[in-house]
This record gives sequence, C-alpha cells and structure tokens, in this order.
Amino acid sequence: MPMLKLSSPDPYWLDILPGARIQVVPVGAAALLLARNAARDARGDGGPDAGVDMQVAFTRTLALRGIIAWEGVGDADGAPVAVSPETIGQLLNDPSAFESIACMPSRCWSASRKKTSHRPCRLDLRQGR
Repeated sequence: MPMLKLSSPDPYWLDILPGARIQVVPVGAAALLLARNAARDARGDGGPDAGVDMQVAFTRTLALRGIIAWEGVGDADGAPVAVSPETIGQLLNDPSAFESIACMPSRCWSASRKKTSHRPCRLDLRQGR
C-alpha cells in the first residue's frame, strides 16, 4: 500500500553537475507558494516569452530560498565563492546548472532523497502551465 513518508527538515546535498553539488533545505509549502507567486508575477501580459519568464522566476525563487551551501562552484579564476543571491543568480545563468536546479523540487520530493543521481526532468515552458 502506498504511504506518504514525512521528510526530515534537515538540509541535504544534491549533485547538480559533475564536481558540483548544492546543499538545500527541503522544499516546503511556503517556498512552493512563493515560487508560484513569482511565476505568476513574471507572466505579465502573457507575451511570447511568458512561459520562459515564469520558469526562470519559479526556479530562481526556489534556489534563493533553498540553497544554503555548495561545493565545486567558483569564480572565473577557480576560487570558491560563497552562496549569495548574486552568486546563485550567476549559477542559474549556466544552462546545465539551471536545468538541474529547475528539477530540484521533483528531486527533493522523491521517495528516496539519498540517491542524487541525475534523473531526466522535463521542463514545461508552455505559457500558463
């Protein structure tokens, strides 16, 4: 019989790229609602890029609320950088990192968080989704 397993509020690590991982706090209801509101606000008038703007706003909000540490993330010279809103934004500018972090909610809610291997994630960028 399927069972809802309550997760621990403790932070845990997720591999986002080879050699890079982020420590996140579990995605809770408040973070999810804030991310949905950010996506709705980003929709604006619903122009041709509204779906993309919504996904970026949703992912950025969850990243800003969830990422508390990382390893394997550095500046142009390879020196480690601290987690901050600015450096999270820079990390999200990398398409591979963005896609991995955009999948974070489904990975965070998975039945087994201990396995952080990359699983395919389909991003739905259609307007209004």
